[in-house]
Amino acid sequence: MAFIGEGLPAVAAAKAITSCDREVGHPSDPDRVGPGVSSSKVDTERAMAACRGDLETDPDSPRLQYQLARAIVYHADRRGTSYEGGMIYKAQSAAADHTQAMFVYGLMLSRESRACEAAPCMRRAAEAGLKSA
Repeated sequence: MAFIGEGLPAVAAAKAITSCDREVGHPSDPDRVGPGVSSSKVDTERAMAACRGDLETDPDSPRLQYQLARAIVYHADRRGTSYEGGMIYKAQSAAADHTQAMFVYGLMLSRESRACEAAPCMRRAAEAGLKSA
């Protein structure tokens, strides 16, 4: 894959960077359009608001759905609450073939002892070229 600028995939050049991308884009996401934010540095409140706002403009974006899910899950993990709302967005994004979402959704399903559901997600992410899958 060709890279541009700050180590971003060349495909990212065609996509505008949103507030959601700046707040919670994953550094390892092959479809990211910004440099990415480590999990420890995500301001979950700000990220959720940014992603929800960006999804109003582009409601079918698997990248934005994944990033909102990421913010919701981190928010829930930090507070010890349910992250089920995040799983809904991860599932939507994975179903739309967002590579990082397929991997992370599969990983989370595995951690919930749902290996039969996780395997197809992980396989699709691996087939899309994600080495960690």
